Amino acid sequence: MKIINGLLSLLLLCMVFLIMFNSLTQARIYDPPSNANLEILSAEISPQPARPGQDMFIKINIENYGQSPAEDVVVELEENFPFHFKYSNAEYGVSKHYTNTSITISKISAYSSYEVFYYFTVDSLAKTGEYDLSFKISSTKGGTVGSIRDIIINVEGKPDISITDFSLSPEVISPGDEFTLKANVTSVGTGNAKNIRVNLILDDLPEIVPLDGSSKFIQELKSGTAKIVSFRLKLSKDADPSSYNIPIQLSGIDETENISITQTETIGIDVHGNAKLSIANVKPDPLKIIHGNDFALMIKIENSGKGDAKSVKASIDAPLQGNKEAFLGKIEPDEDSPAVFILHADKSGTFEYNLTIEYVDDYGLHTVQEELKLIIYPKSQGSTGLIMIAIIVLVGLGTYWFFVRRIKEE
Repeated sequence: MKIINGLLSLLLLCMVFLIMFNSLTQARIYDPPSNANLEILSAEISPQPARPGQDMFIKINIENYGQSPAEDVVVELEENFPFHFKYSNAEYGVSKHYTNTSITISKISAYSSYEVFYYFTVDSLAKTGEYDLSFKISSTKGGTVGSIRDIIINVEGKPDISITDFSLSPEVISPGDEFTLKANVTSVGTGNAKNIRVNLILDDLPEIVPLDGSSKFIQELKSGTAKIVSFRLKLSKDADPSSYNIPIQLSGIDETENISITQTETIGIDVHGNAKLSIANVKPDPLKIIHGNDFALMIKIENSGKGDAKSVKASIDAPLQGNKEAFLGKIEPDEDSPAVFILHADKSGTFEYNLTIEYVDDYGLHTVQEELKLIIYPKSQGSTGLIMIAIIVLVGLGTYWFFVRRIKEE
């Protein structure tokens, strides 16, 4: 048992000796000449946090904790995104600038320090986050030090939010419809945004009614991220088929609550209307069509729908010779337009025929067909009518002559 304890003690002593030897070796490697002991300390960073596109400066102290002075100390800056080095100097606000990222300090006395100011511009594309700058004491008189210090710098980007996309469901909206508006709210700035409000401004749009509120809240959006907000809306039955612009107000603040964001964007929606064409009246000219004569058939077509009827065409299949097609163009809501057909009454009788109307509205191509009736009288009926008119005229004249004569005799 004593032998085992002795072996364990010997092993422990060996381990301690190796650790001490290794420490002494490391100290010899990194100890600078003249028994100097140099270290880089971060003294000041301004502003903090730094802002993209703005200037900032860092003050570092090179401390000598050794008993002897350090001479010809070379300090190197390793540039990292998003910091762009401008210049450095040894005293704040002085006009003498050093534009090299490597500076040489001629002497740092024992137990004293040396201050260096570094000035940077923060890249305008820098996003919110932690970044580091590296400072290195690369050499001194007579040897290399190899001391590196990473200084952590907080960058707070500028927040900005925008509507980058939107959708409607259903895609085609008509007066009286309920629909859902989905908006893609994206953090497009370099900073994170929080307490975001998305408000629909509907004061000047009485045709659009929110069904579950006109405001949505997003707690946070990191730079480059997005979130979809949705609104259930209804379009009034009396709304005109047209384009409507819905203002959307976006507001929020940055993470430090020092920057406020307020902006208004606009989403445009198209309200579609369906046309509805029908026959208002049918009128031949002359009113009584006689076999063998030409006549005009005027059919008035009206639009009782909400949308425009475009490219309106009308045609008839009456078994008569003549022009059986008419192009009316556009008929707006609550308007009408006549379709005129010039025909020849080459036969008599009662004829049934079809009127076909073709038109286009916001929903596509439509065809409407109506059954109509046309009466053409034979010529004999026309002669008899003239004879009857002549008899009536003669009777009237005879009666007039009889009464005038009787009055004269009296």
